[in-house]
Amino acid sequence: MANKTIVKILGKEYTLVGEMDPEQIVQIADYVNSKMIEIQSQMGGFDTAKIATLAAINIAEEYFGSLDQIKRTQRDKTDVDANFIELQMENMKLKSYIKHLENQ
Repeated sequence: MANKTIVKILGKEYTLVGEMDPEQIVQIADYVNSKMIEIQSQMGGFDTAKIATLAAINIAEEYFGSLDQIKRTQRDKTDVDANFIELQMENMKLKSYIKHLENQ
């Protein structure tokens, strides 16, 4: 069931409808609002369309930066997993060698 949530962005109220939890919708709207206020304060102007466009670009930049970080983290995890497997194999070899030495 779709939820209706009223949010405020740059002083204007919007009714958003979606399947998401209303708290999440408010959190997202608050984030967008904070980005737009940040840009508005830097620009010193009130051209809402320009502010919204720059906010969208900034948010998209953050999004793609996060995707890149996720990819790097996944590659790092793959490397760690491969190293862990190698260490486990080395550990098994060493245990086998120790047993061999103990049996001599």
